[in-house]
Amino acid sequence: MIAFHSIVLLFLFSCFGKAFGRLARFESFNTTTYPLAKCNDGSDAGIYFANSSSSQPTNFMIYLSSGGWCYDAKSCHERFVTNHELMSSTGWGSERDVQGIFDSDYEPLNENSVWVNVPYCSSDGWMGNLDNEEIGFEFRGHEIVKATLELVKERWNVGKGDTVIFGGASAGARGAMVHLDMVADFFKDSTVLGVLDSPLWVDLNPPDESTVGLLDQTQKVYEVTGVRAVSGGDGVITDDCAESFLEEEFKCLFGQYRIPFIKIPHILISAEFDSFQLGQDGLQLPYSPSENEFADEFGDQMHRVFEGLMANMGDKHITFYSQPCYNHAISMGSSYFTSATSNGMTLNDAVRTFLGNPLQSQDLTEYCEVGFDACTASGTFCPSLSTAW
Repeated sequence: MIAFHSIVLLFLFSCFGKAFGRLARFESFNTTTYPLAKCNDGSDAGIYFANSSSSQPTNFMIYLSSGGWCYDAKSCHERFVTNHELMSSTGWGSERDVQGIFDSDYEPLNENSVWVNVPYCSSDGWMGNLDNEEIGFEFRGHEIVKATLELVKERWNVGKGDTVIFGGASAGARGAMVHLDMVADFFKDSTVLGVLDSPLWVDLNPPDESTVGLLDQTQKVYEVTGVRAVSGGDGVITDDCAESFLEEEFKCLFGQYRIPFIKIPHILISAEFDSFQLGQDGLQLPYSPSENEFADEFGDQMHRVFEGLMANMGDKHITFYSQPCYNHAISMGSSYFTSATSNGMTLNDAVRTFLGNPLQSQDLTEYCEVGFDACTASGTFCPSLSTAW
């Protein structure tokens, strides 16, 4: 059992809905100290933070936002037009509400905390480190993560006796997935734990061959955002993963293939019918009969991947949580407290269970036995399809 003397919570996740919220104010990174911590358009990245009421805060939550990515010139330039705030800081406000898990009322999440939210503007899953002149954008997610860690450690003197909880949801969770072991090395005098909400992409070809599937997207991101430059043990692609995927190193950015290499205790979270992945596979509600069949196949694959991870984790400490639901990355909204398994366990409950005993592996999963259509339409404990997004 770990004694939680003080907590540094570095949490990366997406924002859906509103619980109560915590008001945080913006501060850009010092460009002299962190010259590469830039958004896609070269504007300065930064953090939103809310101070603890304590003069000597012991708990720290750092949140790097989600928001998908782009993977070639076409998708990046379209993103710059339609989602400009995900590629530039020029329109960010001086304050922001942070919600969901930020409203948790159990230890180690309490009022004696500094709450930090790092907005997402690198479009690379927090993995890249390249000024790609051919595409016309910078991809500096890895540098923004490093700047965040260094700023937190220096400003709040993180060290011996502290606990770092590093995690996230959606793109943030994928960023956490590839950096978690690096964070443990960076905070070597502290205890490091992970909370990963929805990084578990599964390898399944989309039903329409013209759709750019998630594995193909991942390979393209690897090629255009400079991930190779930060591989080799520096936190994005570790040596052991690279050696396992010779000639296919990009798979070390893909949940199904990367998660088995994470050494740090963590909770792994995913809906059985991950709505983001199904959408990226080209499915749009309402589903046709053939799309329902694909959703069932997807759910079966998600179940098999979870079971494989459980069977092969060896002496690692992992808590697994899955709902038989159609949703995605709910840890930053009100569904964090409401969407549940059939026995009433919400994501809030699951994270509490993990943090209460992080060195005990736990299976908190539940799967649909009657098919996508029946499970998601029942409304018994999952959100209905009309509200699942």
